[in-house]
Amino acid sequence: MLEKRDRAERLINAVMNRRLIPPLPLYLLALLQSIDADKSGEFKESALGYYYQYLLTEAFQRSGVKSEKLTEVFQYCVHLAWYFHEKGTEELPESEIQEFNARFSKAWHTVDFKTRLDLLLKARVLRRVGPDLTFRYLYIFYYFKGEYLSQNLSDPAIRAYISKCCTHLYVRDYANTILFLAHHTNDPFLIDTISDCLKGLFRQYRPVTLNKDTTIVGTLVEAAPRLTYSGRSPEETRQIQNQIRDELDDGDDGLTDKEESSSKLSLVAQITMLNKTVQILGQILKNQYSKIPREEKVELINELFRGPLRALRSFWKFLEEYPEALIADIEAALRRWDKSDDDQVRNKVARRVVAAIVEMVTLSMFMTAAESVNSESLIEDVQAVVARNKTLAVKLIELAILLDSGAPIPREKIKRVHREAKSDLVADRLIKHMVLRRLYMFKTTERDRQWLAEEMDFDVARTRALGYQTTN
Repeated sequence: MLEKRDRAERLINAVMNRRLIPPLPLYLLALLQSIDADKSGEFKESALGYYYQYLLTEAFQRSGVKSEKLTEVFQYCVHLAWYFHEKGTEELPESEIQEFNARFSKAWHTVDFKTRLDLLLKARVLRRVGPDLTFRYLYIFYYFKGEYLSQNLSDPAIRAYISKCCTHLYVRDYANTILFLAHHTNDPFLIDTISDCLKGLFRQYRPVTLNKDTTIVGTLVEAAPRLTYSGRSPEETRQIQNQIRDELDDGDDGLTDKEESSSKLSLVAQITMLNKTVQILGQILKNQYSKIPREEKVELINELFRGPLRALRSFWKFLEEYPEALIADIEAALRRWDKSDDDQVRNKVARRVVAAIVEMVTLSMFMTAAESVNSESLIEDVQAVVARNKTLAVKLIELAILLDSGAPIPREKIKRVHREAKSDLVADRLIKHMVLRRLYMFKTTERDRQWLAEEMDFDVARTRALGYQTTN
């Protein structure tokens, strides 16, 4: 049950991007019904693109469109979305939509404007805004825009536009465009363009290896407290996590509306670019794994690991050059808040805060890499990347993937990797954070909890009543 809930939560979080699709009961119900229908084969092949198509198909069929007419209506919307793009606006007067209809009828087949407009309004694909018309939700516009681009990838002008989007994925319109294009195609041009952009991010830095490259960072992490497990159940953890997410969600997706003027991207833009390229490239791999040759998948996964590890190196490089700078900044902030003269206590608190920040950023980069290829269909390819690299960092990414599910605890893998990591404080604590995350998010047998307690050297004694009661 928890596994199915986890799958549903991941799917809904991915699909229900609040800037693209509203979290309304109607849409949530449609998504949950598609999961209950057990259309897992289609999900594996089409992934998120299938669910967006599912929502639109349901809307059209509820509005009276017969199955044999769906392609016709979809194609009309594909060209309409591109017409909006060409006009550079989200809203158009009805007269302009009528002009589009005339052009479409001349180029493709005759469509009665009033009948088609009534249908699009009834299906809630379009809506009126005063005298104008607009796509009701952004996901509808970008779904059809992405389909138009996928159908016209051989056009040099379209390729130039896609390349521009890929080099500025920190811009909201560009990121959404490429995200939805990736739902429709695995064309080598798109994959190569996104991959090249990822390779260019933080390219002046070597990827973190966790092989004798954590000396200074390790001194900062030394101030972190001993890791313990509170005994909170996975159900309670998920409830708290969702509540916090809702409270903190202000609708900001971290993207911007315009390109930066400088040719050299700001650090914020680079981090946003990294997250988006990793997300989209990983999505293509998970969606289209059966259509991409193994050798190419291994190359792409390798780069999906290297990108976040290069970004992490840039953060560590700053810490290595200015190891006391972050501590001093936090001490100064504490001094403004706390007027006492106990500098020793302030310094201790500041060092703990810095240790927490370092661990949070480090774990975040490892999880970014892991989540991008977290799919049973890619496990063999991930193993091939590990065999090729042989660095502890890549082994930890693989371990993070294996621990991010309710599957049996991979004891031998944990033991082997932990043995290699024990001499490195940063790597050792990374593994412990990953194991704790597994305990908090998924039920664990009593025997596995006791084994983890001994192997990881932290207390899980209070968890006895919270997992399975079996001892197998």
